[in-house]
Amino acid sequence: MHESGFNFIVGIGRSGTTLLMSINSHPSIQATPEVNFFNFFYHSWKDKTNFSESDFLAIEVYVKSFDKKKKVTGFSWDMNLFKDKILKARKIDFQIIYSIFYSCFSYSNSHKIISHNFDKNPINTLMLQEIIDTLPNAKFICLVRDPGVNYLSRKEKAKETSQYLSRSSKMENIQ
Repeated sequence: MHESGFNFIVGIGRSGTTLLMSINSHPSIQATPEVNFFNFFYHSWKDKTNFSESDFLAIEVYVKSFDKKKKVTGFSWDMNLFKDKILKARKIDFQIIYSIFYSCFSYSNSHKIISHNFDKNPINTLMLQEIIDTLPNAKFICLVRDPGVNYLSRKEKAKETSQYLSRSSKMENIQ
């Protein structure tokens, strides 16, 4: 993927970023789930010029941690493809690693030709300058929401999470 194909959906959480995942229905757009790749690896890999076996292991462990949390529901990520593309890359820098990482996702095992990849993650709002420095042609969609409505949404989500955890602990006691 070329640098011009990077797009970021940023802004305050609980403001509709997940709703924008519906753009995945477009034949040349892919919006991945919130995998936090940029903010997790940027500071330690921003000056990287080569890729070692321990780096491959770090990526593999990182992706597996998201699989366990079900954050990548509907998506698959191909470690073999990632290794192959990294090893074939003429040069290595963070922009290339980032690009290759996202090119290894597929949604519902579809293999569409992606011209625009969306990294949808409100936490990227805190990394805007780093993203712009790394990907100067990146485009951004910044979502905002009325603070009062956002508060109520967060409160409802916390209530749902609390009820889910309560039911889960009761189920564990039954077993």
